[in-house]
Amino acid sequence: MAEKVIHECDFIKITAEANSFYIESFKQGFSLEQFNKIISQHPQIRVANFTTIKSAIVFAPKPREKFGELKDRIAIEITNDNMKAFLILCVPEEELGYSSREKLKQQVYEKLKSLGIISGIKDSALVGSIQNEKNILIAEGAQPENGKDCVINLYQIKEAKPQVSEGGSVDHYEFSLINRVKKDEWVGERIEATQGVDGKNIKGVDIPAIPGKNTLLDYDKNSIYEINENNQIALYSMFDGAVDFKSGKLTVSKHLEISNNVDFSTGNIDFDGCVTIKGTIDDNFMVVANGDIEILGELGIGNIRGIESRKGSIFIKGGISSKNKVIIKAAKNVFVKYVANASIMAGEMIHVGYYSINADLTAKEVLVDSSKGQIIGGAVTADVRVVANTIGCPSEKRTLINVRGINKTKLIDRIEEINKLIVPAKVQQVQLKKDFASAVDKKISVRDIEKIRDDMEKLNQYIKALEEEKKVLGGYLKIHGEGEIMVQRKIHPNCFLEIKDCIKEIKLAQSGVTFYVSNGELKEV
Repeated sequence: MAEKVIHECDFIKITAEANSFYIESFKQGFSLEQFNKIISQHPQIRVANFTTIKSAIVFAPKPREKFGELKDRIAIEITNDNMKAFLILCVPEEELGYSSREKLKQQVYEKLKSLGIISGIKDSALVGSIQNEKNILIAEGAQPENGKDCVINLYQIKEAKPQVSEGGSVDHYEFSLINRVKKDEWVGERIEATQGVDGKNIKGVDIPAIPGKNTLLDYDKNSIYEINENNQIALYSMFDGAVDFKSGKLTVSKHLEISNNVDFSTGNIDFDGCVTIKGTIDDNFMVVANGDIEILGELGIGNIRGIESRKGSIFIKGGISSKNKVIIKAAKNVFVKYVANASIMAGEMIHVGYYSINADLTAKEVLVDSSKGQIIGGAVTADVRVVANTIGCPSEKRTLINVRGINKTKLIDRIEEINKLIVPAKVQQVQLKKDFASAVDKKISVRDIEKIRDDMEKLNQYIKALEEEKKVLGGYLKIHGEGEIMVQRKIHPNCFLEIKDCIKEIKLAQSGVTFYVSNGELKEV
């Protein structure tokens, strides 16, 4: 190819030959700025060696030497991930005009095809005004749309917290202990995870989407059934019952509902499940159940034979007024509006709404904490604390309060031990979930899947029990000292207090005081 002169003057000569550009200098006096101005008028030149240019101008005269190369008319730059391609044009200005655009478009498409770019081509990039030496996004791949994780919605258990309202002539004591459902009533659902939508790069290669994850829907298959439709699993109760979570697993327990009173028409009750009595219990009758028991009659109970929940809690909306020291026993908690001349034993807490008169109360915690809450007479025994607005009465009736006390050092040691047990258990829990998901995907035998499920259930129960124990122990650590008796308003004379073998006889009334033991010494605050 013959040499072509690009620029020539008294100082320099710029020529082109094949795809290369050369500079020759004759004398000094030409500036770099002047050279750049010339180059700017020839966008097809790519400067490859700036040192050559500088040397030719500064140290003129200099013989002919290569300094640049011919740029591609149509250059395509592809990102490393093959998701975008940029077009850089270097063509005569007249080719950028609308009259020559179709020919240029065809050349661009041929260039893209030669590079294997077949997807996501943006035709609109070549519409309208375009310029040389500008990065133009000419192709863009489609990113994958990852799947969404499943969404689990479960029956909302009402908070087990007594509501005490005081005003007018009637004091109301409300509480929701049993969460009742009817046969075939909805109790939960899992909206299934989605697979997502695959993407594609500019070279037509599919990019797999990451599917969403399904979380185990843990429920009791003996009381709940599922229906799988419209990409979701819905859960329904098999029978009228009481919804509960046992060790983290959704379940429906058997539920017996007595529409009126427990009397000669029903006989004594001994039921393997939960019991709701909408009326009361007549004298000389007994109610025993494995689950929770709630007695919703406003009249309360009198000289009955007894009430016992072997594994759950008891709620007596109308209170207890007995002459024969009726015995109430619950594995967990007892909630009662008031209690007179009765004996209550709870594995965890006793909550009395308004007053306890001549009653024997035994639990880890005894709370009589409404603004009218009183303990008058009788004996209260607690492991951790007793809280009441008033203890004793102006007539100075003998009242005994005993707090066995706790060892906070041992509680802290136990919490640390629980933490150490929970960490590896949760690691194992994560692995079992992965094993379960893998087993389902690979469609291994039902027997093996059920074995993994059983292992997961046992581990979940273990972790749940540890976490619940940790929460309870943490609450115990918040009390004053190693056992406390909190009097929010007033304690009257002739009250006998004992905390961890430290004894105090109240001889003068005191207001707003908390008694506790620390380092073997009874203190007040």
